[in-house]
Amino acid sequence: MTALYEITPIGSSAQLTSLLRYGKRRDTTIPGEIGFVALRYKQPGTDQSEGIETPITRDNIGDDGDLQFAAAIAGFGQLLRDPRYLGNWGWNAAIDLANNARGADRFDYRAAAITLMRLAQSLNTT
Repeated sequence: MTALYEITPIGSSAQLTSLLRYGKRRDTTIPGEIGFVALRYKQPGTDQSEGIETPITRDNIGDDGDLQFAAAIAGFGQLLRDPRYLGNWGWNAAIDLANNARGADRFDYRAAAITLMRLAQSLNTT
């Protein structure tokens, strides 16, 4: 399973979560920290959930091609479903991001996904 999350800055009008970690502060003020991830999950076949908590720093967000390709595919899904939340980010940006993050693509799965993106773009009438 892959999960993608949108990260919104503290104090942003797009912020939908509570301020449990940062209180009423408008910045993180925790040295080097630009965000914090806290999630719970269950291993298949178990009833007990486990938690993961980790700060997000500039050092651990990286420049990962797999993450960029996943973001392109997530954007593609949003373009298909309801693009109004993407602002000016559209088909060309999604396709360019996917192309730039294609990597080795040993079995041509990413190339096939990009082909589907182009096909969907050609069918888009809005």
